[in-house]
Amino acid sequence: GFNHANYGRALLKLHKTKEATEAFDKAVEVQQNAMLWNNIAYELADSDTNLDRAEQYAESAISQVASALRNLSPERVTMQDMGNVQALASYWDTLGWIKFKRGDLEGAEKYIAAAWKLSQNGEVADHLGQIALKRGNRDAAIKWYAQAMSGNRPKIDTRDRLNKLVADNAK
Repeated sequence: GFNHANYGRALLKLHKTKEATEAFDKAVEVQQNAMLWNNIAYELADSDTNLDRAEQYAESAISQVASALRNLSPERVTMQDMGNVQALASYWDTLGWIKFKRGDLEGAEKYIAAAWKLSQNGEVADHLGQIALKRGNRDAAIKWYAQAMSGNRPKIDTRDRLNKLVADNAK
């Protein structure tokens, strides 16, 4: 079938934000799924588009996975539980990134730091580096970018950000 989410992503890249949002709404209508909500929320946040809608999707994703984790018991931890913990980390990072895009650095840091504790994901550490830099704390930003490079699934952009900061410091 037709993939509304991918169509929305393509429209977003073409800066057709109204049409992209409509495609995302359709995707969510067709498929009630926390990961899809999160991915759409992240796409919107990353392109600074419709942050209100992005926040609704992220919060829906968080509440769905949090309710799945409500019955977690130490006697019986399953692979699905582990997946849900990783998903929660990812969804918290998304919500934090939306807050960052809004200029709410405190809210952003709260969610993204919690996501880092759960996931040790390179992209999450990169986000913490960007928060530190936005606060004017270059040393902390360098530390976070370095951690991002040794975390899970580091991003290429992180190396560029780290190299630029280190080069600027050397001047």
